Amino acid sequence: AYGESYGKGEFAGFDEMFPTVSRCYYEAEPWSGIEAPDHGELWTIPWKAEVEGDEVTLSVSGTRFPYTLEKKVHLEGNKLVARYRADNLSGFPLDYIWAAHPLFNASEGMRFIVPQGMNRAINAVPGPTLGAYGRRLDFPLTQGADGGEIRLDRVPPRNSLGYQKYWFAEKVTEGWCMLRDDSRSLTIGLAFPKEQVPWLGMWLNEGGYEGQYNIAPE
Repeated sequence: AYGESYGKGEFAGFDEMFPTVSRCYYEAEPWSGIEAPDHGELWTIPWKAEVEGDEVTLSVSGTRFPYTLEKKVHLEGNKLVARYRADNLSGFPLDYIWAAHPLFNASEGMRFIVPQGMNRAINAVPGPTLGAYGRRLDFPLTQGADGGEIRLDRVPPRNSLGYQKYWFAEKVTEGWCMLRDDSRSLTIGLAFPKEQVPWLGMWLNEGGYEGQYNIAPE
């Protein structure tokens, strides 16, 4: 249903988080005080899909805020290419956050690879693995909530307690990241223009949230 918590969703697919990531209230006029739902509006709104040649165009309109978002998708060899366009339908500036939210199955030992120079992160969700919200973390080796060392670039064994969500403290040094499963010789890479998408975060569910075992570079 529209505006529901993400915890009531099906934990699958590639959602677009827009015009926000977390549930919050818009600050500026003329929408001051309007609530923006958890994970944004678009993951709970039906999209329109059109196929022309080898390209699929997906489009959707905002409910509480006046905008449209369009995503054009096509294949280039072994690459899935997505191009985005957002249009503000009002005469006022519209503040927003956009984040890709592709959810992948996790496997023990899977590596999260980022460009060199991205060495610091900030804990985004309090939890048993990383401790309090806002904790400063080293990457890839950091101190966990229990005082022991953990690797943020490795998926741990599935367990019933753990989950992680963090942002890198500085802008990306290059516009890419990768997931690597050495046991299956499988690599999935995400590439993006760093001038337009300067920040990177990670959600890793070790099994502690709704029993799911998955990973999402955001």
